[in-house]
Amino acid sequence: MNAGSSTSRPDRPHRRRLPPEHFGTSSKTLITTSTSEVENGVGLVRSTGDALEDIEMKVIQVNELVETIATAAREQATGLQEVNSAINQMDQMTRQNAAMAEETAATGSMLAGEASNLQGQLSRLRLAPRDHRTVQTRSAA
Repeated sequence: MNAGSSTSRPDRPHRRRLPPEHFGTSSKTLITTSTSEVENGVGLVRSTGDALEDIEMKVIQVNELVETIATAAREQATGLQEVNSAINQMDQMTRQNAAMAEETAATGSMLAGEASNLQGQLSRLRLAPRDHRTVQTRSAA
């Protein structure tokens, strides 16, 4: 049996044919509705594309900011290492200065003791009286 046969098959329900006027009105409405929905869909796709482009630009800006922050963090870390090194050098110099000050104080104390000892020894010495005439003659000459 071919599809154009007017006999209906028992396993298929009988289909009623709609009048041609019905197809014209329904088709026009369907086409108008479909066109409107397609235009609406195209507008939504454009809006979505624009939104995705905006998002892409924002992601690029965020990536640039993150790179700027990372560069600044690396520079700051380098600066902190330099400051730390300078502080360590200052600490070393301060310790050396303190050690030298202790040595100087010990040497000064030792010299003060030696000076006191020398003064004590000098006070025990008795000098013979000098002949003032000889001294005067020498200075006159």
